[in-house]
Amino acid sequence: MARTLIIQIDERDPQQDGYPLSISNWPAAGPAQAIGLIPANLEVAGLANHFTAGEMRESFANAAGPDPALQHIGAQLFRLLAQSQVLAQELQQLDQSIVLDIRAPELQPLPWELIWREQDQFPQFGDARRPFCRGTWKDGPALPDIDWPMRILVVIGS
Repeated sequence: MARTLIIQIDERDPQQDGYPLSISNWPAAGPAQAIGLIPANLEVAGLANHFTAGEMRESFANAAGPDPALQHIGAQLFRLLAQSQVLAQELQQLDQSIVLDIRAPELQPLPWELIWREQDQFPQFGDARRPFCRGTWKDGPALPDIDWPMRILVVIGS
Protein backbone atom coordinates (compact mmCIF):
# COMPACT_ATOMS: atom_id res chain seq x y z
CA MET A 1 0.00 0.00 0.00
CA ALA A 2 1.32 3.44 -0.91
CA ARG A 3 1.74 5.80 1.97
CA THR A 4 1.04 9.49 2.35
CA LEU A 5 3.61 11.89 3.76
CA ILE A 6 2.17 14.94 5.51
CA ILE A 7 4.47 17.96 5.63
CA GLN A 8 3.19 20.48 8.15
CA ILE A 9 4.38 24.08 8.45
CA ASP A 10 3.19 25.58 11.71
CA GLU A 11 2.59 29.19 12.69
CA ARG A 12 5.65 31.37 13.26
CA ASP A 13 7.57 30.82 16.48
CA PRO A 14 8.92 34.26 17.45
CA GLN A 15 11.52 32.79 19.80
CA GLN A 16 13.07 30.78 16.96
CA ASP A 17 12.27 33.43 14.30
CA GLY A 18 10.85 30.83 11.97
CA TYR A 19 8.14 28.34 11.12
CA PRO A 20 8.42 24.86 12.69
CA LEU A 21 8.38 22.08 10.12
CA SER A 22 7.22 18.54 10.89
CA ILE A 23 6.35 15.37 9.02
CA SER A 24 4.11 12.43 9.69
CA ASN A 25 2.90 9.43 7.74
CA TRP A 26 -0.55 8.18 6.97
CA PRO A 27 -1.52 5.56 7.82
CA ALA A 28 -0.12 6.83 11.09
CA ALA A 29 3.17 5.33 12.12
CA GLY A 30 3.40 7.47 15.24
CA PRO A 31 3.19 11.15 16.10
CA ALA A 32 4.48 13.93 13.86
CA GLN A 33 8.24 14.29 13.90
CA ALA A 34 9.68 17.82 14.22
CA ILE A 35 12.38 18.09 11.61
CA GLY A 36 13.35 21.71 11.22
CA LEU A 37 12.54 25.35 10.90
CA ILE A 38 11.77 27.51 7.89
CA PRO A 39 13.44 30.89 8.54
CA ALA A 40 11.05 33.83 8.86
CA ASN A 41 12.94 35.72 6.11
CA LEU A 42 12.57 32.68 3.76
CA GLU A 43 16.29 32.73 2.94
CA VAL A 44 18.13 29.55 2.05
CA ALA A 45 21.87 29.01 2.50
CA GLY A 46 23.64 28.50 -0.81
CA LEU A 47 20.96 30.18 -2.93
CA ALA A 48 22.11 33.38 -4.62
CA ASN A 49 18.77 35.14 -5.19
CA HIS A 50 16.12 35.12 -2.48
CA PHE A 51 12.54 36.22 -2.95
CA THR A 52 10.50 37.67 -0.12
CA ALA A 53 6.96 36.41 0.37
CA GLY A 54 5.61 39.57 -1.27
CA GLU A 55 7.92 39.21 -4.27
CA MET A 56 6.87 35.58 -4.71
CA ARG A 57 3.18 36.43 -4.70
CA GLU A 58 3.68 39.42 -7.03
CA SER A 59 5.83 37.50 -9.54
CA PHE A 60 3.35 34.63 -9.62
CA ALA A 61 0.29 36.89 -9.97
CA ASN A 62 1.86 38.97 -12.75
CA ALA A 63 3.42 36.19 -14.82
CA ALA A 64 1.97 36.29 -18.31
CA GLY A 65 3.76 33.20 -19.57
CA PRO A 66 6.92 31.21 -18.99
CA ASP A 67 9.12 33.18 -16.61
CA PRO A 68 12.52 32.12 -15.22
CA ALA A 69 11.63 33.89 -11.95
CA LEU A 70 8.90 31.32 -11.33
CA GLN A 71 11.41 28.48 -11.55
CA HIS A 72 13.71 30.31 -9.12
CA ILE A 73 10.81 30.81 -6.73
CA GLY A 74 9.98 27.10 -6.99
CA ALA A 75 13.61 26.18 -6.27
CA GLN A 76 13.65 28.45 -3.22
CA LEU A 77 10.42 26.91 -1.88
CA PHE A 78 11.76 23.39 -2.44
CA ARG A 79 15.00 24.23 -0.64
CA LEU A 80 13.08 25.73 2.28
CA LEU A 81 11.43 22.33 2.76
CA ALA A 82 14.51 20.24 1.94
CA GLN A 83 16.85 22.06 4.37
CA SER A 84 16.08 19.19 6.71
CA GLN A 85 18.07 16.10 5.70
CA VAL A 86 15.16 13.90 6.81
CA LEU A 87 12.71 15.68 4.52
CA ALA A 88 15.23 15.89 1.66
CA GLN A 89 15.42 12.07 1.74
CA GLU A 90 11.64 11.72 1.98
CA LEU A 91 11.15 13.93 -1.06
CA GLN A 92 13.22 11.46 -3.11
CA GLN A 93 10.77 8.60 -2.43
CA LEU A 94 8.50 7.67 -5.32
CA ASP A 95 6.15 5.37 -3.40
CA GLN A 96 4.15 8.05 -1.64
CA SER A 97 1.71 10.89 -1.99
CA ILE A 98 2.59 14.18 -0.31
CA VAL A 99 0.19 16.58 1.40
CA LEU A 100 1.54 20.04 2.21
CA ASP A 101 -0.37 21.34 5.25
CA ILE A 102 0.49 25.02 5.75
CA ARG A 103 -0.88 26.37 9.01
CA ALA A 104 1.05 29.67 9.04
CA PRO A 105 -1.40 32.24 7.58
CA GLU A 106 1.37 34.37 6.07
CA LEU A 107 2.80 31.36 4.18
CA GLN A 108 -0.51 30.02 2.85
CA PRO A 109 -0.74 32.49 -0.08
CA LEU A 110 2.73 31.59 -1.39
CA PRO A 111 2.77 29.74 -4.74
CA TRP A 112 3.77 26.35 -3.29
CA GLU A 113 2.53 24.71 -6.47
CA LEU A 114 5.76 25.96 -8.09
CA ILE A 115 7.98 23.76 -5.87
CA TRP A 116 10.83 22.75 -8.15
CA ARG A 117 13.71 20.41 -7.45
CA GLU A 118 16.54 21.68 -9.64
CA GLN A 119 17.41 18.29 -11.16
CA ASP A 120 13.82 17.73 -12.34
CA GLN A 121 12.33 19.05 -15.56
CA PHE A 122 9.01 20.07 -14.07
CA PRO A 123 7.54 21.25 -10.75
CA GLN A 124 6.95 18.69 -8.02
CA PHE A 125 3.17 19.21 -8.14
CA GLY A 126 3.25 17.92 -11.73
CA ASP A 127 5.08 14.67 -10.94
CA ALA A 128 2.67 11.77 -11.50
CA ARG A 129 5.07 9.37 -9.73
CA ARG A 130 4.80 11.34 -6.50
CA PRO A 131 1.39 13.05 -6.21
CA PHE A 132 1.86 16.33 -4.34
CA CYS A 133 -1.02 18.48 -3.15
CA ARG A 134 -1.80 21.25 -0.76
CA GLY A 135 -4.40 20.67 1.92
CA THR A 136 -5.25 20.59 5.57
CA TRP A 137 -4.83 17.41 7.49
CA LYS A 138 -7.18 16.38 10.26
CA ASP A 139 -7.96 19.34 12.50
CA GLY A 140 -6.08 21.99 10.51
CA PRO A 141 -7.65 25.37 9.77
CA ALA A 142 -9.43 26.04 6.50
CA LEU A 143 -7.40 27.65 3.73
CA PRO A 144 -7.97 31.43 3.45
CA ASP A 145 -9.63 33.14 0.52
CA ILE A 146 -7.10 34.21 -2.09
CA ASP A 147 -7.15 37.98 -2.73
CA TRP A 148 -5.11 38.05 -5.92
CA PRO A 149 -5.71 36.62 -9.38
CA MET A 150 -5.40 32.87 -9.29
CA ARG A 151 -4.27 31.00 -12.35
CA ILE A 152 -4.71 27.29 -12.57
CA LEU A 153 -3.91 24.70 -15.14
CA VAL A 154 -6.18 21.70 -15.37
CA VAL A 155 -4.87 18.74 -17.30
CA ILE A 156 -7.21 15.86 -17.97
CA GLY A 157 -5.71 12.73 -19.43
CA SER A 158 -7.23 9.41 -20.23
